[in-house]
Amino acid sequence: MIDGPWLDRYPPEVAPGIAPVTTDVLGTLGLESADPDLTALDYCGRALTYGELLDSCLRVASGLLAAGLRAGDRLALMAEACPEHLIVLLAALRTGIIVVEHDMNATGHELEALFESHRARLAVVDATRARLVPRGVPAVAIGPDAPAGQHGTDDRPQWAGLLGHDPLAADHPRPGAGDTALLLYTSGSTGRPKGVPLTHAMIGCGIAEHLNMAQDPGLDRGAHFLTLPLHHVFSLVDQLLVTLARRAEIVAFHGLDADAILDAARRRPPSRLATVPPVLEWIATNADRAGVRFDDLFVYTGGLPLTPRIEELWSRISNARPVNGWGMTESTGYGLTPLTRTEVMPAGSCGVPLPGIDVRVCAPGEPTRRLGPGRVGELQLRGPIVFSGYWQDPQATAEAFTSDGFLRTGDLVSMDEQGFFYVRGRLKEIVSVQGENVAPTEVEQLLETVPGIARAFVYARETTPGVNILLAAFTAAPGAAVDPGAALALCERQLAPYKVPMRLTRVDELPLTAAGKLRRDVDGHAWVRGHRAGAR
Repeated sequence: MIDGPWLDRYPPEVAPGIAPVTTDVLGTLGLESADPDLTALDYCGRALTYGELLDSCLRVASGLLAAGLRAGDRLALMAEACPEHLIVLLAALRTGIIVVEHDMNATGHELEALFESHRARLAVVDATRARLVPRGVPAVAIGPDAPAGQHGTDDRPQWAGLLGHDPLAADHPRPGAGDTALLLYTSGSTGRPKGVPLTHAMIGCGIAEHLNMAQDPGLDRGAHFLTLPLHHVFSLVDQLLVTLARRAEIVAFHGLDADAILDAARRRPPSRLATVPPVLEWIATNADRAGVRFDDLFVYTGGLPLTPRIEELWSRISNARPVNGWGMTESTGYGLTPLTRTEVMPAGSCGVPLPGIDVRVCAPGEPTRRLGPGRVGELQLRGPIVFSGYWQDPQATAEAFTSDGFLRTGDLVSMDEQGFFYVRGRLKEIVSVQGENVAPTEVEQLLETVPGIARAFVYARETTPGVNILLAAFTAAPGAAVDPGAALALCERQLAPYKVPMRLTRVDELPLTAAGKLRRDVDGHAWVRGHRAGAR
C-alpha cells in the first residue's frame, strides 16, 4: 500500500494509479488512429505526417526483416531527430528488434566498447558518422548527406532499400510487453557506461503516467520543441514518444541552432518545451537578445537543478514559470514530476512521485531505514517504470537494489511536510569535512542564488591524510561583478560551519560533462588552479 503526503497534491482529475501495460510500444501509441494528414515531425523544414510515418515504419520493418534481423537482435541508431531516425526507431520496435541509441558525439574508441557490449547486427547512422561504425557491422547512412537512391543488398541495405519493401503484414507477431524495446547506456561520467534495458511495458507505463499527470488539453495542440539528442531517455521517451501519443507535432533542429529555434518560435509558438536547465538558459539568453517571446506554454526541465538565475532569465522572455522534475535511465526517465499547475510548486522542488510508484527516502548508511520529512537521504523507488537489471552485469544489478527490491538511485533528496521533493546531491559525491558529511550540491545551489554567479563548483581538498577542507569555484554571468566575500558570508548565515567553503575562486570555465553536469572525478584543486579567471 503506497502512502505519503504527496497523494493529496494530485489534481482531482489524476488517477491514483496506472493500469498494467499489456502491449508493445506501437500498440501504446496507436498511430493507426491518428489523423494521417497531421504533421508528426518537422525537422529543419522536412515534414513527416502521421500517415507517412506509419506507412514508412511498416515498410522499413519489412526491410529490417529482409536484412536478416529478428526479434531480440540489436540495431544501433546514431543520428539527429530526422524523419529517418523516427521511422527506423518505430520499425524496429514493431518487429521486436532492440534499439540501441548512441551519442552523435561519441568517438570511435567509445563506440568500439559499446558495440562490443551490445553486439548490434546493423547500424543506422548519420552519414557524417558512418566511418566510426566498427568494422564488420553493416551501416545504413541517413540524413541530408546520405547517398540518394542507393538500395544496397538485403544483407547490406541502404536507406532506399529498407524503404522499398511492402508494408509489414498486420498479423506479423508483435513483441511482448515484457520484451526489451530499448537499450540505453548511462553516461559513464564516473565509470564505464552500463546498459539499461527498457521493456515495452516500462515505456508504455511511462507514457501513461505522463498523460495521466499532464491532462492539460493545450498540450495536445501546437508544437513540442525537441532540443535534446535522442540517446537521452528524457528526450526519447518523455518528449518524442509522448508527443506522438498526444498526436502533437514534434519540431526538431540541427543541433542547437539559435536562429532556427527562434524562427520556429516566431512562426508557431510551442505549447511545450522540455529540456535541461543549461539549454533553457541558452534559449532565454538568445531570445532576450532577439526580442522573441515564449509565452503560454509548459516549460519542464530535468537532469540538473533549475537555478534562480535561470528562472530569472527565463522570466524576461516568458510568462510561463519553468519547473523541474527528476528521473533516471533506470526508471524510464520518470520518478518525481512537477505539477502542471506550476503556481503551486514550491521554489526549488522537483515535484511529487508519480501515481502508483512506491517512493521512500532512506538513511545512506542504512538503505532500508526510512527517514521522515525534512531529513536528507537516498531516494529509492520501485514500480512498473523501474528496470530489472543492467545489461549482462549481474554485479552492478545486485548493487543497484536493496534487499527488499527498491532501486537505489544514488541521489540525495528531502521531502517536505506537503510531500514535495528536493534534490540535495549525489550519494557518491558526499565528502567528509570535520567528521561531517557534506553534499556539494547543497552548497552549490546556495552559491548560485548570489547575483552574478552563473554556476558553482564545490570540492574537497585533502590537506593531510584523512583530513579535508571544503573549497569552491564559480563562473560569473557575462559582465557581472561578484564579491566572493559576500557570497561566503551568505553561506556562513545559512549553512552549518563545516559546509562553508574556506575559499571561493572565480574561474573561466568549470569541468563539465557533455550533458552539462559537473565532473566529480577531476582534481578540483588542480582544475581551479589551471582555470583561474584571467590567468591564461
